[in-house]
Amino acid sequence: MTTAWRMAKKTIPSPTLTIISPAGQKTIEGMLGAEKQSIANMQTIQASLMTIQETMLKMQEQQIKTQENISQNHMELKGKINKLEDKVDTIQQTMQKNEQKLEEVELETVQNEKKLELMDNRMMTINKRLEEQIIHLEMDRADYYL
Repeated sequence: MTTAWRMAKKTIPSPTLTIISPAGQKTIEGMLGAEKQSIANMQTIQASLMTIQETMLKMQEQQIKTQENISQNHMELKGKINKLEDKVDTIQQTMQKNEQKLEEVELETVQNEKKLELMDNRMMTINKRLEEQIIHLEMDRADYYL
């Protein structure tokens, strides 16, 4: 009950009619002009802020695209590097095989040269024996005819 009684006691201010002096009118008009200019400035600032915000959004989108491109390029480069490493490994293995073959060929060449040298020595020995036999035969023939 007390709340209802308090509400009944509240007084509502009644509008009063006041007359403004010309000097006061000019002050009010000046304030209204300043307020209009302030509103125009606020609208300009708000438009500038909207433009800045749009520019920032575009820059963020561009940055995201750039980051995606960078990560995609990074992945492509990793793939290419892995392929190159595989090729390098294959080339190294081939080089090792070729070096082993070269060593084998060099050993065979050395062995063949030794065999050729032995054959040369045998041939020279055989040639000397033949020459000696021919000389003995000629001497025997000369003795026979003498």
